[in-house]
Amino acid sequence: MQGVPPVNEPRKIREERERYELGRDNFALRQQGYSLREIATMRGCSAPTVARHIRHFEQVEGLR
Repeated sequence: MQGVPPVNEPRKIREERERYELGRDNFALRQQGYSLREIATMRGCSAPTVARHIRHFEQVEGLR
């Protein structure tokens, strides 16, 4: 993360940034060989949610 985001950051922008960062981290874990289910267990969410975050990251970065 490049610095701390402003406290008054608009909700929509903050949610977009958080989704991107989750996707980036989950993508890295997938590259290390973790399954969607393992990542979901670590994150405390469902495997489809993990997949959705990874897909979002890939689209933003042009990997998909």
